[in-house]
Amino acid sequence: MNTAPVEVRRQEDGALLGYVRPAGGHRWQPLTVFGYALGGTDTREAATAVVQRRGLVALTGTWQYRDPNDRCWYDCQLVEASATRIRVCITDPNNPEYGTTVVLDNPGPDTLRPASEW
Repeated sequence: MNTAPVEVRRQEDGALLGYVRPAGGHRWQPLTVFGYALGGTDTREAATAVVQRRGLVALTGTWQYRDPNDRCWYDCQLVEASATRIRVCITDPNNPEYGTTVVLDNPGPDTLRPASEW
């Protein structure tokens, strides 16, 4: 079985909204443009609908990144996102780097997570 992600693009202008990928059995998983899971569904069509509805909206919410120096989680906003790199602005006043941007290469759940589920 091919498990490579499949792009989901907006019909009007071709903008990349996210991806869907097989998740074992007959299930499919909707993903953001950088591969964060937006849940799981039974069909490819349902996963595609989730990406179309929530793929870009998820990027506008508050996220948290884990600072590699003190290993604490801090609130941030995504400034730029691609499949392999994310640029975030630190919005947590408890971080001494408040207001600066940080680049995260190949972020995963150990370095980037939503502050809350959507």
